[in-house]
Amino acid sequence: MKISSTLIAGTARMLGAIVLGVVLLGATSARADSLQSQPNIVDLINDAEIIVRGNVVEVTDGFDDNNLPYTEVKLQVKETLKGGVSGEYSFRQFGLLKPRDINGKTYLGVTPNGWATYSADEDVVLFLYKAASVSGLRTTAGLNNGKFAITAGNAMSQSDNLGLFQNVSVDPSLLNDNDKRLFATKKGAVNADSLLSLVRRAVNDKWIERGKMRRAN
Repeated sequence: MKISSTLIAGTARMLGAIVLGVVLLGATSARADSLQSQPNIVDLINDAEIIVRGNVVEVTDGFDDNNLPYTEVKLQVKETLKGGVSGEYSFRQFGLLKPRDINGKTYLGVTPNGWATYSADEDVVLFLYKAASVSGLRTTAGLNNGKFAITAGNAMSQSDNLGLFQNVSVDPSLLNDNDKRLFATKKGAVNADSLLSLVRRAVNDKWIERGKMRRAN
């Protein structure tokens, strides 16, 4: 495959769109001193077009018809908490899995730092932002904050759940004991069933739309 001017120009345009999208979403890398701007559970639910739990079947990469680099994630859906996907679902996000040698040159258009990464056989909960209108590429809401790996019954984002339950105002009458334990967590793994139960109820009962749960600042 030749590195063409089309590929370079297309990638440059996509990188520009990525930067703009990150700015608009306020999705930055996790920092312990910036919890006010850290995406929390309200942001993830509100910004996600699709919320799904499933097993990662396969992760591949390549270039699309516009020569934009992508990583494709194939997921076997266990439960859809928001959106209309089921069965085997695939999506693509920007960037290759690793640099690639093309015609003696190294192409470096990999998944940007701070974005969700995937591997086969993971059990995951994903908060997926809507697909880009032109490229069809999508990523997780909150970037690495919006992908949770489930291990031994616990759920952990790639940002260690930092700030996930901070700066949230929620009607206390809606919360059970498991919910209260979640909201007491400032960082670290949480019970996966408790997290899924909270998200499921918040979506189905429209807590955010009804003002029952919102960002506190």
